[in-house]
Amino acid sequence: MDLFYYHDKAGNFGDDLNAWLWDELLPEFRDMDPGVTLVGVGTILNKDLDLPSTKKLVVGSGCGYGNLPEFDDEDGWDIRCVRGPKTAKQLGLDPELGVLDPAMMIPLLPEFAGIEKSADSVIFIPHHSTAERHPWSDILRGSGIDFTSPRGEAKEVIRKIAGARLVLAESMHAAILADAFRTPWIPVSLSDTFNHFKWNDFAQSLGIDLKVIELFPEIAKIKTLLGRSPAHQGSPGAGSAQSRPATAPAPGWRRAIRIRIERLLLRGRMKNVLGTRPTLSDENTLRSKQEKLQAILDVIRNDYS
Repeated sequence: MDLFYYHDKAGNFGDDLNAWLWDELLPEFRDMDPGVTLVGVGTILNKDLDLPSTKKLVVGSGCGYGNLPEFDDEDGWDIRCVRGPKTAKQLGLDPELGVLDPAMMIPLLPEFAGIEKSADSVIFIPHHSTAERHPWSDILRGSGIDFTSPRGEAKEVIRKIAGARLVLAESMHAAILADAFRTPWIPVSLSDTFNHFKWNDFAQSLGIDLKVIELFPEIAKIKTLLGRSPAHQGSPGAGSAQSRPATAPAPGWRRAIRIRIERLLLRGRMKNVLGTRPTLSDENTLRSKQEKLQAILDVIRNDYS
C-alpha cells in the first residue's frame, strides 16, 4: 500500500509527520493491498494535488483548499473517516465520519510518552507560508516567546510543543499537537489568507469554540473598504472547499510596506496575545475521539491484512 500526503520542498512538520506516523498507527500497512493508496494527514482532499489513480483509503484527511475530487466512483474510494464535521458535510458524508485529525494520536505513541513541560516555555509556530516572512527570532527576542519553525524536523517540533507551557499557533498542526499533548494554545492569524474553514473543521471535531486572534485586523478592514474581500472571509462553494482570493496579488511595493509595518508592530502585538485566555478541548471528548479513531484503525487493519 502506498502513502499519499503533501510534500513541501522546504519542509513542514504537519505534513512530514506522515512519513512515520502511519507505520505506528497501521503497522505493516506498506505490505497491505498494493492496489490501494492510503491518503494521510493534511488538507489534501483536493484534485489539484494530483491524487493517485489507485483506490484511495481516506483516514482523517481534510478538505479546505482548491476543488474537491470526484467521489462518484465508489470503487475508487474507501472513506473510513475524515478530519472533522465540515469536511464530512462538504463531501456529503454522515457527520459521524468527521472524527479527528490522526496527528492527535501521537501522544499515545510510546516514543512521546513522559515528556515534561517547562514552566516558562512559550513558543510561537507560524504557518509554513509565513515562516520566512520575518526574522522571527529577532522580533521575539526579549518578549518571553520563542520562535519554533514549522520547517524543523517533525519529531523535534512535536517534542517542543509537548514540553511547552503555552503555544501560540498560526500553524494548525501546532494547535492540533498542542491540544493532543494538553498544552494550552492560542490561535493567531498573521496573514489575511488564514484558512478558517480547515481550522473550524478541526475545532468542531472536538467541540472547540474557536476564537482566532487577528494580529492585524486593520488590514482586513482596509481591504473591505477598498472592495477587496480578504481570502479568509470566503465560504466554501459547491465546487470548492475554500474560495481562493479573487483579486491579483498585491504589488511588490505594497507588500514591502505591509511587511515593514508588521515588523514595527509584531513584537508588541505578540506580547499582548499572552494576555488572551488559551484554548484546550475537553479531555473526555478528546479521549473519546481517540478511542473512536483507534477502533476505525483496528477495523482497517483487519479488512486489509
